[in-house]
Amino acid sequence: GSTNGIAVVRGAFSGGVLSWGAPNLVISGSDNTVVYDKEWMAADSLSGTLYLTFTKFTSASDEIDFCRNTTDNVGAWTAPIKLSSTTDNGLVQGSRVAVGPTGDVWTTWNAIGNPLTDIYDYMRVRRSTTNGASFGAEATGAQQILSNFGSGAPGFNRGTGFTFPGMAVDRGTGPHRGRVYLTWNESINFYDDNFGSLIAGNAVNEIETNDTPATATAFTMGKNLFGGMSTANDFDYWKFNGTQGQTIICELDSVYTTTLDASFRLFCSDGSTRLAYSESGFGGDNISQSLIVFTLPSTGTYYLRVASTTNDPLKPPGTGGYRIRTTLDTPSAGERARDHRDIFVTTSDNGTAWTTPVRVNGDVGHLDDWLPEVAVAPNGNAYCQWYDWRDASAPICGGASMTYLARSTDGGATWTDGSPVSSAVTNWTTTSANIAPNQGDYTALFANTNAVYSIWSDGRNGDPDAYMAAVNLSFTAVQVSLAATDVTPDRVRITWASSGGAGVVGTVYRRGGSDAWTVLGDVTSDGSGMLSYEDRAVTPGTRYVYRIGIHDPSGEILSGEVTIDVPLALAFGVRSVGANPSPGSVRVACSLPDAGTATLELIDVAGRRVDQQTLTGPGAPEVELAQGRSLAPGVYLVRLTHAGRSATTRVAVIR
Repeated sequence: GSTNGIAVVRGAFSGGVLSWGAPNLVISGSDNTVVYDKEWMAADSLSGTLYLTFTKFTSASDEIDFCRNTTDNVGAWTAPIKLSSTTDNGLVQGSRVAVGPTGDVWTTWNAIGNPLTDIYDYMRVRRSTTNGASFGAEATGAQQILSNFGSGAPGFNRGTGFTFPGMAVDRGTGPHRGRVYLTWNESINFYDDNFGSLIAGNAVNEIETNDTPATATAFTMGKNLFGGMSTANDFDYWKFNGTQGQTIICELDSVYTTTLDASFRLFCSDGSTRLAYSESGFGGDNISQSLIVFTLPSTGTYYLRVASTTNDPLKPPGTGGYRIRTTLDTPSAGERARDHRDIFVTTSDNGTAWTTPVRVNGDVGHLDDWLPEVAVAPNGNAYCQWYDWRDASAPICGGASMTYLARSTDGGATWTDGSPVSSAVTNWTTTSANIAPNQGDYTALFANTNAVYSIWSDGRNGDPDAYMAAVNLSFTAVQVSLAATDVTPDRVRITWASSGGAGVVGTVYRRGGSDAWTVLGDVTSDGSGMLSYEDRAVTPGTRYVYRIGIHDPSGEILSGEVTIDVPLALAFGVRSVGANPSPGSVRVACSLPDAGTATLELIDVAGRRVDQQTLTGPGAPEVELAQGRSLAPGVYLVRLTHAGRSATTRVAVIR
């Protein structure tokens, strides 16, 4: 069509079935004059009023607007109110709206500082105490944010980065009732670093043919690189040696023809794992915007690549010359972030005075963290989630993510280091997607009395899927938690840990999709409090949901649900690993998809091989490493190598 807009559809449950009503149009306009984007909605549980914020783009500018509906989406929505200031016209995006415990309406959005005079971004905030009929003056919830705008996280397939806010309000009855939480990701300050001199002696010209990592043109950081796309299918690879913890700054600052739109990428030492992607846009000398700021996760050789691309259906990929300027970041005073992206939270009880931002993520300071969300449970505990890259295997340079969740029990003053919500690592380079962005522009997080509900983009099935996990909050002190899962095409094995020691009895339940729960059988905990059940009545390629009900004098107490995808065939990797605290050994279950031998190693933190075993595939062997050796407490690496591939995971031995 020739128009675009925003509509809201109301859903209702009847007999356990969700049905949707007719769309109710909020706003629309001609594609030739306006585009509506980044809509966000909240509902007031007290009044039923719906609140909506969005970005309105025109050919000349953009702004953040607000609408409301007091009729449960039956009647018309109000005319839009402009929330963002005239000063920020053309510089705003990513708005949010939330409702406080007394019906006050909170809104926030990202505002980019004036590109000519200001290096910082800001999170603007406005509050309504009139149920959205009017808003108070604009405040700034987060000051002086350094946005890594040039590129997204490893494997992100849109050639830019962004810094949008997440927001939540404490609606509970605890001491922080009414407190507002803001979260975002930000970078070290790369604006105060200088590129090398433009004298001729500091230039490096590409040496053709350099169209593969193996033939890449070598350079050192601080040099100026000059190359060109001779055809639309040309690749230019450059290589440099880097040290773990160094933050590189590489700016493709000049495209010498109006026909070239440059795709600018950073690759891992393997030459294939995508760590950063920035796109210059069509243009001429000194007006391109391709920038990579990235903290190196390990010491080794890295690769830059320039290629011709296009995001304009009316313009084919073109040719032309380019220049790349390079340097290393020197840490400076006042930086909140430790690397190219960390997660932060600030809070306020009134919307005008905001706390000093607190870093949430507890990983080491050379890995990516981005797209955070925040939620507050009715008991006042706050939760923050984000994409985290600490679980990626060493050979792919931090190029795979999991979704992590952290908790604050003191109103946002301190946070736990975070732990994974997702149950599988996603390698975004090998995750196929026919649309950008593959990781989304945001994730989602919601909390109620029962659980914290996390939603994210996940590539474990080969392409991005929306996954959800519920973190149970309705637990008691003496019950059960998930300890391990082990899945092959012909069986599922689940182990729960009980704090009740030996002799705890539980009933295992299973369902498929939206089917009813069926009883599989009872299990009893062993001497270490572990309850294990093996389900062999499974169909390859099917998804099952499991739970266990603990027999208690007060009645059956159900655990959280565990979702298992049974694979169609064995996939190479380590399926599960766990320490056996009694003899001090390590149990490992792995998968070998084809014939041939594999090597399984146990390595300590100093890099010493503690044990090694040779395995033969195909199959799903389970072995015990360091049997009878009484391992010292600490963190160990388990590495499986087969047919030129390796998989690595960590295990902690606690005595």
